[in-house]
Amino acid sequence: MRKFDFRLERLLRLRNHLERLGRIELLQEEGRLAEWVDGKEFLEQELSDTSQSLAPKRGARWKGREQGERVHYYERVESLLSATRQELEKQEEKVSESRKRLVERSRNKRTVEALKERQWETWRQEAEREELAELDEIGQRKREWGSERGS
Repeated sequence: MRKFDFRLERLLRLRNHLERLGRIELLQEEGRLAEWVDGKEFLEQELSDTSQSLAPKRGARWKGREQGERVHYYERVESLLSATRQELEKQEEKVSESRKRLVERSRNKRTVEALKERQWETWRQEAEREELAELDEIGQRKREWGSERGS
């Protein structure tokens, strides 16, 4: 019986490799996204803490310079938070694009896998028919040999 030979095996291996690379790429992009989310949350907390510290405690007063520094720091954190939100949106878009590429790579791999499965099934059926034909031939020869010996 001949061995199953899938002519597109190298293409299938390549598509498997590309899919693995796509998964790695997606994980990396998601990791970067998590870092941006952490940074945004930190800045939001810092902004909240800073805004609370801008109002002096009851009976206390801030000196003009000290109050100005706090306001300047608040504005700087607010600016950083705005920039971080913009970068976060960009990173979310990168993750989305990476997901789309992975889906496409998976679809391409699955297409070749389906073709391989169909060809393997065809090969298996042919091999089974060949084996049955050989067994029939062997049985026929045995009958012929038996009838020749009996005569």
